[in-house]
Amino acid sequence: MLENINTCKVFLTICKYPTKGLSIRDIAKLTSLSPPTVSKIIKELYEEGLVVIQKDKNTYKIFGNINNEKYKFLKRLFNLYQIKGLIEFLNKELFPHAIILYGSYARGEDLEDSDIDIIILRPRIKKNLDLSKFEGMFNRKIHIIFMENFEDVKHLLGLDFLVFGSIV
Repeated sequence: MLENINTCKVFLTICKYPTKGLSIRDIAKLTSLSPPTVSKIIKELYEEGLVVIQKDKNTYKIFGNINNEKYKFLKRLFNLYQIKGLIEFLNKELFPHAIILYGSYARGEDLEDSDIDIIILRPRIKKNLDLSKFEGMFNRKIHIIFMENFEDVKHLLGLDFLVFGSIV
């Protein structure tokens, strides 16, 4: 289903704006694809249950199917791929024991106004991290908490997180 690069482009655009209600033309413009190509792909995504289509006057509005488990799974993969550079930056700057992604972004349930929640597992250091480049790239705020003990993380979050790195 997402083997085709054009299908990926369309799906990822919808993932970025899941509740905005994009038209075929909007998606075509954002992906540099032709409207007929986008229309064909939207039909495939609809048949897979990944998008919701609503008629609005003379156009159709396309939304991410945020209640669909397959949509959430694929969005989660997209989110992890998207923050790869941020994770590399944090590893280089902080040398953490682990980087823990949690919240709606980790679950693939984030919307346009959601932030990215991260716990850095390591003793707190006095270092100013300039995350503005990443916040601009993702068009989201990045919220970082430092914690020293993994047990505290488990109590705080339960099982709602993803770990980058190893816990010793």
